[in-house]
Amino acid sequence: MILPRRTVLYLLLIGMSALFFAPAVWLLLTAVKGSAELAAYPVHWLPRQWNFGNFGRALTYFDYLGYARNSFELATVYAVLVTLSSAWAGFGFARLAAPGKKLMFGVLLSTMMISRCTGASRRSGWSTPTGPGCCGAWPERPT
Repeated sequence: MILPRRTVLYLLLIGMSALFFAPAVWLLLTAVKGSAELAAYPVHWLPRQWNFGNFGRALTYFDYLGYARNSFELATVYAVLVTLSSAWAGFGFARLAAPGKKLMFGVLLSTMMISRCTGASRRSGWSTPTGPGCCGAWPERPT
């Protein structure tokens, strides 16, 4: 029996949706487990006792609203300043005539393309940094 192409496509989409949705389901199921169930071996998927009090404790343990407000304020200020400075720089490069404008634009683009992981900064001491996302962040093999 040959399945129609549309049926195969739908089955593939359903499978991919389940694959991408599984971590969120695991997160929610883990959130309602008790401490003993989190450390249980072998791991069981469904909690034996549903503990919805974990959500209340999580919201009162830290000042989440304060942290959210602080993040919102910082993100808003950052977004506004980046938008304004980008618009000013774009206007300057697009409309204003200046000697060496193409060279300055090339320098601007090169600074955006060079990764901070190259170590080309005074703060890193001109050496290879080991921050997240850098090639030097990989653990070295023991000798």
